[in-house]
Amino acid sequence: MTRYSFLNRVFYFRPDIPILLCTGFSEKIPEEKAAATIRAFSAGIKEHPLATTQMLGAVDFGVGPSYEIVIAGNPDSDDTQEMIRALRDNFIPGMVVLLRPEGSAEELSNVAAFTETMGMRDGKATAYVCQNFACKQPTTEIPKMLSYLGIKTEADSE
Repeated sequence: MTRYSFLNRVFYFRPDIPILLCTGFSEKIPEEKAAATIRAFSAGIKEHPLATTQMLGAVDFGVGPSYEIVIAGNPDSDDTQEMIRALRDNFIPGMVVLLRPEGSAEELSNVAAFTETMGMRDGKATAYVCQNFACKQPTTEIPKMLSYLGIKTEADSE
């Protein structure tokens, strides 16, 4: 999805939300036009600054990169909780995490069909890191999961 198709989707669902598109392609959006856009939306930005921040976050998510991470495991087990904690401990913009609990995975598959075949490996919590409709090899190792996300760990520096 391009940033423009993403913005069209946003306008379809929420035509009342002002969007400020920041780009480095000056030949596509001349500086004068960018300044005029900022001026046009400045009142709304001043009136609803938190909404603007949320919208910029949504635009950032839309233009990527974004990751879908599925954790297959028992929600109460230590290994599942450690995987979730490792993701929470890192700043990963554009990350969506889905928990696929063993035994009740069908509910998630009804909403996110791509998770249907994702399950635990060797009885351990298993992470599936996906991007652009493709998933890396499933892993039960937290450092490997984080490496798929471009995060260096202490194990990488040894």
